Amino acid sequence: MKSDLKKRIKKTQDEARARITKRGVMRFRCTETDILRLNEFAAINSLPVGAMMRKWVLERLDEETNKSGKANSTRSDLTKKMRTFDKRLSLVEKFIQQGQKTTK
Repeated sequence: MKSDLKKRIKKTQDEARARITKRGVMRFRCTETDILRLNEFAAINSLPVGAMMRKWVLERLDEETNKSGKANSTRSDLTKKMRTFDKRLSLVEKFIQQGQKTTK
């Protein structure tokens, strides 16, 4: 029964996300103070509140995407460097072992 309920909840969430995506309109709640602050910033920047908020959200999405991309890129670079280091270390170890055999 719980499994069926979870499936129905997931299906409802997926359908809601699809409708929101298709409409291109999102709504969220703010406190009165936050709305006043948003209006103030919009007036200072001579922008409609919706346009300013959209700009901020898109800037933040780009920022987060870039952070994620940099993290993945750094992880990939580090993995490559570790593999190279392992190969070089193996070569050094073989060289040392060969040197020890010839000195005996």
